[in-house]
Amino acid sequence: MEYLHKETSEEYLSLHDCRADRVELKDGVLSFRFPEGFWVLASHPENPTGKTVRTDAARVDYVLRDPDGDDVSVDVFTGLKYPFALRRTYDLAPFMEMLNRPEWELEFLYQYPDYWNRIVECWLWMPKRTRHKECQLKLDVSEVIYHWNSLRPDEEW
Repeated sequence: MEYLHKETSEEYLSLHDCRADRVELKDGVLSFRFPEGFWVLASHPENPTGKTVRTDAARVDYVLRDPDGDDVSVDVFTGLKYPFALRRTYDLAPFMEMLNRPEWELEFLYQYPDYWNRIVECWLWMPKRTRHKECQLKLDVSEVIYHWNSLRPDEEW
């Protein structure tokens, strides 16, 4: 799918509380599909609303430094008994298989970018309410690209 906007600066964009329902790895690019879009801040030069609003359906591409995704890991946390949690680490392929199941979504909460590395705090939503889990993506990226077509002024932060 072609998009009107393609942006590599994250200065005016946010994935906070946005949910991806599909993930794909192709030619070293890890792509997440956001059917409800992501946030464009009020200060974005192309946001005439003066408010932080959502985009329409969008995609975010993480250009991986290892094109096979071998440097990507996903930690999924399962609460056993407070204050303890069990962490299970997944390679990229099994995680993608899980997320691409119907009704599964990955909610992005916070991103912590470093020079090449990025940690993404998320929430993995599964069909059964009791099955949602906290998770963390560890990515080794050279670039992040945000794609969208238009703003939805009726969807304010």
